[in-house]
Amino acid sequence: MLREALLAALGIVITYGALPGQVQARRHLDAETILRLLLGVIGNGQLFRLDVSIFVLYFMLTSSFLAIPLVLLHALHIPPGRDWLVYLPVPAVSIVLMVPSILVAEEGSRMREVFLGLSGAPFCGGDRGTTDRRRIAPQNRGPPWAARVT
Repeated sequence: MLREALLAALGIVITYGALPGQVQARRHLDAETILRLLLGVIGNGQLFRLDVSIFVLYFMLTSSFLAIPLVLLHALHIPPGRDWLVYLPVPAVSIVLMVPSILVAEEGSRMREVFLGLSGAPFCGGDRGTTDRRRIAPQNRGPPWAARVT
């Protein structure tokens, strides 16, 4: 116990005696949040639109990590160990579709048209008129998105 007290006292002496004194603190505009600058950024309409679109993008990406495994399991009946059968081909097909689209867009300076066309493509599928009209029964337990199909 005496040894610990001596080591603590030695630590205090080293801290106050051997270490240099406090340097005058300065404000760093690139590392600190300044409220008036933040309000200027939030008040900018174009930056606000960009911020909202990035938020929505990350919200959709994060929510897909919750929804896609449930869809694979309940709707497509793919067991958790075999979900790579979906996760592997999807990026491969997207790259195969993306590369020619970028080449067409860059070649004719039509980036906006190609981007808008590809952004709207997932919404063009619609309902295929499936004959399987199963009813989703509410569950008494579990999260609301994990409804049981009956």
